[in-house]
Amino acid sequence: MTDVTKLIRSHLSSIEAYTPVDPAEELARRAGISPEEVVKLNGNENPFGAHPEVAGAIGASSLHLYPDPNQNAVRKALADYTGMPFECLLAGAGGDELIDLLLRLFVEPGERLLDCEPTFGMYSFCARVADAQVVSVPRDENFDVDIDPVAAGTAAANVESNNAPGIETITADGVIDPAIAAKAPFGLITANILADPLIGLAPGIAGISASGAALVLSGITREQAAEVQVAYIDAGFTAESRITLDDWCTLVFRRKA
Repeated sequence: MTDVTKLIRSHLSSIEAYTPVDPAEELARRAGISPEEVVKLNGNENPFGAHPEVAGAIGASSLHLYPDPNQNAVRKALADYTGMPFECLLAGAGGDELIDLLLRLFVEPGERLLDCEPTFGMYSFCARVADAQVVSVPRDENFDVDIDPVAAGTAAANVESNNAPGIETITADGVIDPAIAAKAPFGLITANILADPLIGLAPGIAGISASGAALVLSGITREQAAEVQVAYIDAGFTAESRITLDDWCTLVFRRKA
């Protein structure tokens, strides 16, 4: 008899399986109680069942026929309700299908995906099915996420893979951290983070910039660009150019002499 396990794609043969939510009947059997006494809070389920109007609409549907593959009616209803453009909406048979679809579309085999546990297990499972590398970044006791160590590690790996010796990666507590200040001033500084942190960092970045240093800031929306620009002009920079792509802006500055 053929061993079918040898025919499985290599990256799937040892994949960590997704652990589904057990049904109430199984939980009740283990606990020695009736299924009616089970209240599950870990499956994102409605313990009260579907709304009567929803149940009625489902019952009146032509379930023996394939639905509209373009989802025109439901997308139109969602567009009217949310105000989002029709072409930006997609309906799925639960979140699992959409997560799987997004990863199939946008993640290449071998690419890295950050997974901030605890979170929905289908993110990491679908990533592994897509042959991506899952990098776990656990949340702290407040469920906050600190990706700085992972970002520094990724930068170091990129330096090595691109054969770029002499580049050092540092994990530091802000730009005024002694580990950074000891190597200042810098002739080129780039930052691709949100507008509010960029504004708060303006004095510190000015402090570690050499005279005439170039500064490139991105991750800024069109609406935020003016406020960020004012903050850096006030900190001693001259605005040189603005590059826009759709709703995003990159600002280029020069440190005053």
